[in-house]
Amino acid sequence: MATPENVVRACHGTTLANADGVYVSTVEHVMAALAICSIDNAVIDVFGPELPILDGSAAPFVTEIRQIGLSQQDSARSEIVIDKTIRVDDGDRSIVLEPSDSFRVSVSIDFEDCLIGQQSLDFEFDDAELLQRMARSRTFCRLYEIEALRAKNLIRGGSLKNSIVVDGSKTLNDDALRDPEEFVLHKALDLIGDLYLLGAPIRGSIRANKPGHDLNTRAALAVLEAQSVQEPARMVASICIVVSRNRTLNYTVGVILLCALVSACGSSGKKERFAYVERPVEGLYSDAVRSLELKRYENAVAMFEEVERQHPYSAWARRAMLMKAFAYYQDNDYDDAIQAVDQFISLHPGNKDVAYAYYLKAMCNYERIRDVGRDQAFTNDALATLTDVIRRYPDTEYARDARLKLDLTYDHLAGKEMYVGRFYLKDNKHVSAINRFKTVLERYQTTSHVPEALHRLVEAYLELGIVDEARAAAAVLGYNYPGDRWYQDTYRLFEKRGIVIAETTLREQRQLLKEATEPQDDSANLENTVNTGAPDALSPPSTEVNASLDDQAGE
Repeated sequence: MATPENVVRACHGTTLANADGVYVSTVEHVMAALAICSIDNAVIDVFGPELPILDGSAAPFVTEIRQIGLSQQDSARSEIVIDKTIRVDDGDRSIVLEPSDSFRVSVSIDFEDCLIGQQSLDFEFDDAELLQRMARSRTFCRLYEIEALRAKNLIRGGSLKNSIVVDGSKTLNDDALRDPEEFVLHKALDLIGDLYLLGAPIRGSIRANKPGHDLNTRAALAVLEAQSVQEPARMVASICIVVSRNRTLNYTVGVILLCALVSACGSSGKKERFAYVERPVEGLYSDAVRSLELKRYENAVAMFEEVERQHPYSAWARRAMLMKAFAYYQDNDYDDAIQAVDQFISLHPGNKDVAYAYYLKAMCNYERIRDVGRDQAFTNDALATLTDVIRRYPDTEYARDARLKLDLTYDHLAGKEMYVGRFYLKDNKHVSAINRFKTVLERYQTTSHVPEALHRLVEAYLELGIVDEARAAAAVLGYNYPGDRWYQDTYRLFEKRGIVIAETTLREQRQLLKEATEPQDDSANLENTVNTGAPDALSPPSTEVNASLDDQAGE
């Protein structure tokens, strides 16, 4: 049945599966069409692993349903009444459901692409014109996402005929947008479709900020836990819905041609790596682990996915999801590893191994740190995710290992500042160089670049004729690194210019240090430890197959 509990994947589309491992993906558009047509009892036969994308909207489904017609049933219609505030969050994303006399929806999105930008929508669900606009809105993605999605086999059947591809301020499609608000309308369509897995219309208000299939599914599950189902006789509002009876779709949808979805709500168009043969979960999982140990990573990934497919509700499936991420990591496929980790965290935030999931994500970023002459985006990502592990799980082995690896991360970031600072200094842009060297002293005081940064400050200040500042920097260098080669170079530089480095007391040295550096960023106050130089991540908590896996079910 199409229910929130049967959702097994909510990444680039919504995928349902039953206890027998039979699954169908990309259900959100047809579910939204059922909601728009006020149908809450329908049988849809699907031949294949996914519903067709058609033109990327719900309009073809709505059109077919209305052409075929509806039949009434004698049973009374129920609705899901939101009688208390329900909220789900994911960082700056959120969905809030609150009591209301009608079904009101508010959706807001915010994308960096100037064509999309910030858009918002607020409407009553009985607004026929708005529902028609929403049904016609197409799925979309950004140009830079396409290669990554193709690498994951997510858009094999996608084309400009069934999705909008955005490139900054323009689209790659020949035809124009169907609606000025098409992007936020489609996000609203996905939200309505995912929530309609609850099986009945909602009476309440919904405020969604940056929604997505993962957050939509969590919201549906939260409603299911707290739902209050009332009969029509007890309803006051939504009279037009109350007096209507249940409707049944007298139409069978046969999916003959399979299409993949390019977009924010794309489906998994992967080719089957194995014919579907039911196997005991213990044997499947053991074979996957054996492939991992033999470094047959692609095969291991496929077999862990088979565990998820055949036994989606078991503790083994949750474990396989995390092990799949580890297999991707071992194969240096960091993008896929991060995607698998994010999926695990989104679906199982209370799992006992979620600390390792955060740690593995940090390691994926850490191992992509590049030399200081190149862009340090991965280094910044590593810093953020390593710090997140330490903040969330400070007393774990993962936090201890993350602290060790922070040293190299800080050292790379400091090295980047030094690289740019030397360039400015060589180009006689002394003020810009000074700012870079000061950044090293302010943010990265525990790195190996501090002595050179102090020496370069001396050079820059002397070039500008600011002798007192040069003396202060030299004094700090001499006090903290008296035997360092950079202090020796600084001393020779002063001798060459005939300048005396004044003797200072300990109190004066501390004052000079305070004046030369601003207060250090909190993230840099982590304990200074020696980098082990071992980039490998810790192994997952356990790869053994045993009955204790059943204990993971309680999350």
